[in-house]
Amino acid sequence: MKIKSIRDVKISKKLMILGAVSILGLFLMGKESIATARQIDQVGAELNDVWMNAVIAAEELNTVTSDYRITESRHAVTADSELMGELEQDMLELEQDIEERFQAYKQLPTLEADQMIMDRAYQAWQQYLECSKELVEISKGNDREKATEMMMGEAQQRFDETSSLFLEAVDYNKETALQARDDAGKLYERLSRVKLAVIGTVSLIVI
Repeated sequence: MKIKSIRDVKISKKLMILGAVSILGLFLMGKESIATARQIDQVGAELNDVWMNAVIAAEELNTVTSDYRITESRHAVTADSELMGELEQDMLELEQDIEERFQAYKQLPTLEADQMIMDRAYQAWQQYLECSKELVEISKGNDREKATEMMMGEAQQRFDETSSLFLEAVDYNKETALQARDDAGKLYERLSRVKLAVIGTVSLIVI
């Protein structure tokens, strides 16, 4: 049985074949576009809802703990008992705020490595608070020299350790966010290659 060449096929059949090939190509390209768009959208959601929120939360914790440190320093250098009482109330409110922020951070769907950094920061903060409460008692006893020495010594060391861990968490989450953005870029590049491959294949068949 003799096989017909493409030249012997009727125009109507040729058009049907070309139409089928074109529709198949469009279907494949559309399917890949939808799948890739979903992946890119997921990466975008992670950037906004996870990593950037974690960066902001860690930076805010660093800021609020710094406010606590400043208030503590004012307490250590003042001899005004009325002002001391006001500062102690401010410190108590800041301490509660910081505790709530730590607990809120634990609820963020970040990676285990990030949560471990924040756990270390929380432990360092608790050690600093113990030192701070001792410092306040010394300050209330009007021993300015000892209070200042402790504020510049052990308390400063504990605070610096806590602050450095907050900054470590910020850097980690920023790096993770950049990696997620790079992944989104790679997905877009893959989609572009698929589109070019489909268009090229369909064009060759049509030619």
